[in-house]
Amino acid sequence: MAKIIHSPRSRRILKNFIIRDKFNPYAPSAAVIKEISEWALPSSGYVKKDIRGQRICLLESDELEYVAFAMWRGTSEIKLIARMQYFIKYAIDEEITKQELYEDITDLDKEGFIPSMFAEHLRVEA
Repeated sequence: MAKIIHSPRSRRILKNFIIRDKFNPYAPSAAVIKEISEWALPSSGYVKKDIRGQRICLLESDELEYVAFAMWRGTSEIKLIARMQYFIKYAIDEEITKQELYEDITDLDKEGFIPSMFAEHLRVEA
């Protein structure tokens, strides 16, 4: 899994929604929901034909997983928004504890995308 190399637009998303608003997949803020709903996939040839041009908020979990983690090309902001939506769906659809979600979301060597210092609000104290 390749890490996201951030562009100025994806840095803005990180700053506004991950750091300042403290992204919480269990209870996403209205601003996060609004931001995600405004993003659509490009209709370029590097996106699977069946999801080209679709809104990210309307994608199913397996489609989000492809966009967020498996898609080789694509902008960093699309991948970041897809990861945010993926973890929102993951937290809602799966029976996962807050601590397990924290571990998944901060594991930067795998599918995680938030450094642990910005996800302390998700950590469960033992």
